[in-house]
Amino acid sequence: MQNKRKGTNQNRNSAYYKSRVRKNNRNKFSFYDTAKKRQMNSYFRAIAVLLVFMGAVSGVIFLGIVLKNLVENESGLENNAIADTSGISGIDNFSEIDLTNGDTEEAVDIPQIYYKYHGVYLDITKITNLEDLEKFIAAIKENGINAVNIDIKCEDGIIPFEIDNPAAVLVGAVNSNENLKIEEIIDMLHENNLYVSGTVACFKDDLATMTYPNYSLLKKSDGLIWRDTYGSHWLNAYSEGARDYIREIIAASVKLNFDEIILSYFFFPNLANPNEVQYGGDALSKYDAVKEFIKDVRGDIKENAPHIKLGLNIPLRYFLQVPHDITGINPNSIVEAGLCDFVVTSFAPSEIPTTISIGGTVMKNAAQNPYDSVKKLCEHFEDYISRIMFRPILQAYDSPEGIKFDSENRRAQKQALYESDIKVWQLLTLDNIYY
Repeated sequence: MQNKRKGTNQNRNSAYYKSRVRKNNRNKFSFYDTAKKRQMNSYFRAIAVLLVFMGAVSGVIFLGIVLKNLVENESGLENNAIADTSGISGIDNFSEIDLTNGDTEEAVDIPQIYYKYHGVYLDITKITNLEDLEKFIAAIKENGINAVNIDIKCEDGIIPFEIDNPAAVLVGAVNSNENLKIEEIIDMLHENNLYVSGTVACFKDDLATMTYPNYSLLKKSDGLIWRDTYGSHWLNAYSEGARDYIREIIAASVKLNFDEIILSYFFFPNLANPNEVQYGGDALSKYDAVKEFIKDVRGDIKENAPHIKLGLNIPLRYFLQVPHDITGINPNSIVEAGLCDFVVTSFAPSEIPTTISIGGTVMKNAAQNPYDSVKKLCEHFEDYISRIMFRPILQAYDSPEGIKFDSENRRAQKQALYESDIKVWQLLTLDNIYY
């Protein structure tokens, strides 16, 4: 019995001991696990905080980048926006080099405007003061114009400004506005980034022929001054005195800071009967006389102002139907000889002859179809256009038939040019109004 109890006690003590050991071991490992968990939790919290911090920093950086891009995009739109030109008659939605800097007043390379000449004719006799000129400039610049053409010597012989030429003063050619000097006009045009072109009507001249009849074309029948069908007098291109008179006017003009000089009426007049006029100078052909005059003028310009370009205004009819041996003009030979930098002629639909074929078409209603008319002329002159700077004059005045050449008809003419790869043009009207 006793042994049994002992055994039982021993067994109980052994069980109790084992249970205590298990309990103690369980308590011991429980404490360790808890500490470990706490440590791990601390790590996780640290990592979590770090991740949150990194996320916050990344968010701030990302937000900064977004805001910066927004600001730059808005600034870019404001500074680099391309204006809608659909309503500007001088541009007409065609892609072109901007030589006028839009609406800014920053200086541009004015000589380069020659290659993108979008000009208008200005009758300076209708400008009374600088305020009038400012209004004119503002109006044309709103319509994409970058050049202005003015008369140096008009067809009647008048020079509409004071010029340093005693012979012109003697002739009475100067008819200047005392309130507005040519230097002021040219300076203001240049200050507004406008290219300035000047035209000299050479041998067509009522005033000089009256002062120097021996320089003039005279009738064979009675020796009096000859008149053309429009009642105009002409200087004789064979006359050395006549040529010198014109050359002196040009020499005085190049000192006034023109960007280019255009010669018109630099040839002999077209006559139905050439035998009615006393020409003289039979040693030279008319073409040779005209060619020598142009060469002399170009030499004068190169000597005094080599940057000034020389252009020749050849009437459309003289390209199409007038005999060269009467006028002394052979446009093809002029281009081949390189006598000028560019050629000007009128593409005005109202001036297209109705008696000859152009590209196989007789254009009897040219003014009613300005786009088709100019397009046909572009096709006809394709050879010239490929060989020399070719500047058409477009119609901005109403036709004799009463057709209005408003902005739509002006735009149609320009469109025909652009489609034919002609980038330069000049609008012509006599009232200084271009809308």
